[in-house]
Amino acid sequence: KTAHGGAQMFYMKPKGVEVEQNIGWLKGVDVKAHINNYVVIAPSDGYQFVNHHKIVEASKELLKAIKPVNSQYDIPESVRNKYHITEKSKTAELFERIAFGLGGSGMRNNNLTELIGGLLFRGVDPDAVLQLCRLTNQNSPQPLEESEFNKTYTSMLKKEMRRRNDTGTT
Repeated sequence: KTAHGGAQMFYMKPKGVEVEQNIGWLKGVDVKAHINNYVVIAPSDGYQFVNHHKIVEASKELLKAIKPVNSQYDIPESVRNKYHITEKSKTAELFERIAFGLGGSGMRNNNLTELIGGLLFRGVDPDAVLQLCRLTNQNSPQPLEESEFNKTYTSMLKKEMRRRNDTGTT
């Protein structure tokens, strides 16, 4: 039970099943499914456990109900399995990095640096690069801290300006 009289229900996601976050799924009902989501629970002020049962796996019916209606992203496995990539371009790798995130700790800074450099090198507007990299960081299992992210972005933008011999001054 929440501090304002609402309810929180927790379910385990079955292995191999993807669940999309759906804020506002129903009026007053959010589906929190992103790895970086968090919720406040008991013993925080005003919150209490109503039961002490083990968390159970979400039923097929519930999973079907929370799935976006007429999702444009429902690609049948039979179609997906027929598509084979023979060779990836650097641009394809950049797009995949945006979609899948920066990876785990120990590789995030390097992957962010490569992403920023690759996008700037291809002539993407610096503000668009910043937005794309923010999305990438959010899609990461362990996003970089804002200060680290900003330091890396600023450093790479300055490096690209030097490469172009453009100091930004008139």
